[in-house]
Amino acid sequence: MKKKLLVVALLALTLGACSNKGESNVRKDDKIQSMRDYDSVQGVVSPKRKVVIAEFKNQTRFGSRRLGNNLTDVIITELVKSNRFIVLEREDLAKVMQEINFSNTLGQGQLASERKFQDADYVITGAITKYSVNTTGNKGVISTSKTQRAEISFDMKMINVRTGEVVLSDQGEGVSDVEYSTTLGVGTTGGYDEGLEQEAFRAAAIDVMDNIIETVDKTPWMANVAKVSGNKLYINAGRKSNVEIGTKLGVYKQGEKIEFNGKFLGFEENKVGEARVVDYLGEDAAILEYKGEAFTIPGVVKLMK
Repeated sequence: MKKKLLVVALLALTLGACSNKGESNVRKDDKIQSMRDYDSVQGVVSPKRKVVIAEFKNQTRFGSRRLGNNLTDVIITELVKSNRFIVLEREDLAKVMQEINFSNTLGQGQLASERKFQDADYVITGAITKYSVNTTGNKGVISTSKTQRAEISFDMKMINVRTGEVVLSDQGEGVSDVEYSTTLGVGTTGGYDEGLEQEAFRAAAIDVMDNIIETVDKTPWMANVAKVSGNKLYINAGRKSNVEIGTKLGVYKQGEKIEFNGKFLGFEENKVGEARVVDYLGEDAAILEYKGEAFTIPGVVKLMK
């Protein structure tokens, strides 16, 4: 279930009998942590998915390119914190995105048909559609207060690299407030809190994270066969991907890509046997004991129920 998050920090200076020192009640981190239903402490059942995050573009009139970079970095952090994803480098994807228009199905299919990019399971891309920072205040005879607020909204979509299908379109929203107050002239009106923007970004990222995880969990986990050597297979997922020793996998020979009316639908797949994870090869690969028909790569393995 999506949640609209409001991150609030109250910074109040009160007039006391013994001291006029400001007192702070900061609740940003605690609030955000309590809303992370996907936190890694809940554990992970299936192997991790590999995802590439494209730089989010800033489509608002305010801010600069740094807003997109900041939001991208926050989303990456939250994906890693969920302990369900491996985030891959973006360098290769950046080159591809200059040639592919992600707003049309053909472009997404082109990405999927490029086998060299299938080390990733998903691509997440999007744009900031709203960004605002404003200040409001009330001035009375005894007390004065000022509230600063940062708001952000972004649109995102997640693409299954193997099929080119947009499996999730969503919107994230985040708000962060900080309030300053004075009583009988004692206290502070405060300067701009630069942490507001970052907290609003984080709240917006958390807003979409549950739906990302739910969408991914509906898709069977897969990995590529990197090498076939007799009754041994080597796949591009291992210890880092949380692939456990003893895991049973179906093995499929991957054939030609399938298209219909210019739309990429996927690759031909023929099950040729089954395999079991028996050892790791470094952190990013695993060795499988294979039983089945002889085949040559490309091939994939899928988690068996």
